[in-house]
Amino acid sequence: MDDLNKRFSKYTECPCEVAIKKSWLTVGIISEYCMVSEATVRRWIKSGILVAIRLPSGHYRVSIGDFRDFLKRNDIPIGGAPFCL
Repeated sequence: MDDLNKRFSKYTECPCEVAIKKSWLTVGIISEYCMVSEATVRRWIKSGILVAIRLPSGHYRVSIGDFRDFLKRNDIPIGGAPFCL
């Protein structure tokens, strides 16, 4: 997961700390973690594969728990940002 943590280095605050504070993940963070486009993540959300809330602004947020469940269901490894503690 070192490559993943390097990709998150552009953030001024560790994504782990942001996720723990807010307990919500953005489409961008999820797309980087899963190495897919943001459009793919939005498709997962719209099709119900990934549970999310939609903000009044139209942006989506996914709880860490729902994201973890999604990863388990799809046999995607869990570790590193945003799950490091």
